[in-house]
Amino acid sequence: MATAGVLAGPLESRCVSAANADLPKRLRDVNTTDIKDAIRLGCRTMQSVFNEDDPHRVAFMGASMRPPRLSFSSYHSESHIPGRHGFTACYHDAERILRGHLLPGQLRDVSWAVEAANPQNKDDRRAVPDRLRGAFGFPAPYGHVAADTARPHVGFNLDIVGGTVGSLCEAYREVARYEHGIHRVNLLFDHETDAAVVQSPYTHDALTIRLKKPGSLFVRVPPWVERERVQIAGALNPPRWTEDCLFLGNPAVGKPVRVSFPLKDEEITLGAPHPRPLRVRLRGDAVTGMDNRGARLTFFPPFETPVDR
Repeated sequence: MATAGVLAGPLESRCVSAANADLPKRLRDVNTTDIKDAIRLGCRTMQSVFNEDDPHRVAFMGASMRPPRLSFSSYHSESHIPGRHGFTACYHDAERILRGHLLPGQLRDVSWAVEAANPQNKDDRRAVPDRLRGAFGFPAPYGHVAADTARPHVGFNLDIVGGTVGSLCEAYREVARYEHGIHRVNLLFDHETDAAVVQSPYTHDALTIRLKKPGSLFVRVPPWVERERVQIAGALNPPRWTEDCLFLGNPAVGKPVRVSFPLKDEEITLGAPHPRPLRVRLRGDAVTGMDNRGARLTFFPPFETPVDR
């Protein structure tokens, strides 16, 4: 399948020729919390690749393939989720990667992009910003444009959208699972299944779980949480710690269990392979500030920005 390696030529040229001076510093729309919406938008992008909006069904960029009938393989999915096989620390790595890079790296804000002239009505120049909205690429940690390169440009690759969306689907399925009468909350994102409803502490004032089906409940607690500061409300039985999980035996169905803890403020430094170290400020696993080298189209506030306590 043919792919767009950059944001369709005319937009890349705009970024380079203007030396980024006319691009906004911060993006208006950056997603760090909503896996489901990222999946929805990525699926829309894949439809655009194959011109679902084109009555003539001419594939974008002259692609000659059509997507086959796809379905998830539980067998292969199981083998590629190390958290299910005792390596629960991998869930914490996944959560930090999702919140700090994969979700914000999706192209959502195209308000800065200028539609190129298209007098010959070529398909590779038609409605390019809107059709690429939802794509993924290889951004810098801080934004779509890397500052430490001789030729800064905005790059997105249509051939990785499907794989990224598939990974997001697996991540979404892992947020909360119910098997053999046991509920497991592995990632602290908003989520709802036929077995449970999870409200994230990043979008609400606490982590809240409401079961729809009976069973024991395991909640993975991030390693930066101070256990003595965890408060639990709504549990029928005394909670117990099992390694990095909080075990709550058989909470009442339909009654919310509230698990409260402060999101820890932390500063880390990203080293190699970055040309220069990048300082990052975190609250929990969410980025609240990052060095950006003065780049444009950034995801986060600059590292120096004061953070509300």
